[in-house]
Amino acid sequence: MTFIETVVATWKELSDSAVQSTIKRSADGSRLTIEVTTKQYAATIEAWEQAYSMDITAVEMISNTGVLLSAGECTSLDEMKERITLLCEMLSKD
Repeated sequence: MTFIETVVATWKELSDSAVQSTIKRSADGSRLTIEVTTKQYAATIEAWEQAYSMDITAVEMISNTGVLLSAGECTSLDEMKERITLLCEMLSKD
């Protein structure tokens, strides 16, 4: 399974079914964007196959304050899963 496919599978496994998300892949499968929306947050997960890299950003809707939750290369699949877990925990406080 590719890094991109693993990110998608992990997101589907860990995210709350009540969270709205849109999954978009580039035509060649090298880039992934997952757009996430809750009552309180708008978040984006971006991943790149070649760099084994993933960035997660979130904006709190009420204050319009953005935060970069994580960025850069994932040294392992566990690190990627941990990053998505932290996002899910933040979204579940919604």
